[in-house]
Amino acid sequence: MKKLHALKNAKRKAVSTIIATLLMVAVAATGGTALFGFSQGFFNEQQVGAPAGLEQLEVTGFDATDSNDRKLHNANIDNSTGTHTTGEGKLAEGDRVYIYLLNKGSNPVAINELRFAGISYAHQLTTSASEIDGTVASGSVTSSTPALPVKTSFVLIETGDETSTDKIPELEPGQEVTIVLTLDDPIKIGRDAQLKITTAAGTEFTDVINIGQLDD
Repeated sequence: MKKLHALKNAKRKAVSTIIATLLMVAVAATGGTALFGFSQGFFNEQQVGAPAGLEQLEVTGFDATDSNDRKLHNANIDNSTGTHTTGEGKLAEGDRVYIYLLNKGSNPVAINELRFAGISYAHQLTTSASEIDGTVASGSVTSSTPALPVKTSFVLIETGDETSTDKIPELEPGQEVTIVLTLDDPIKIGRDAQLKITTAAGTEFTDVINIGQLDD
């Protein structure tokens, strides 16, 4: 009986040793997995937070008022903006919307596509600012050649009397511009119109422009 009892104790000790070993292996594996996951999470967070390569566009304001005088991003006044329809409760076909856009990132951003109120607008090349209702100079625009932009197109006013002449308009880091687009269809005052910009890199930016309002 003593031998049998001793044998049972030996078996129990052997089983206990095996269980303890398995538990140690499990704990070690779990700890290693947790440590790996933590380290991966840390590095992923570092990558997400890194500014390099990120495109950052911001709408800093807009002038979608139903008036003859429109503000540019640098506070100059464009006093020849197309059709003026005060009292009709809408921006008319051929009227214009001014949107101020800032590149907050550290890399140039090229605008590949612009949609406004569900309609696609093409970038219209200009050789000089004089093609946009005259020249933006001395704080105003004259009405010598009200040719551009045509309906469902847009141009970029950069600084002073300069406009973008690039086939694909591009904003340098820290650069602010005014997007001038000409409506093809009337839009009611008070409506919120979505602006959607897709960059050449495929990044999409959206914002809402309040028709009839000035946000500067």
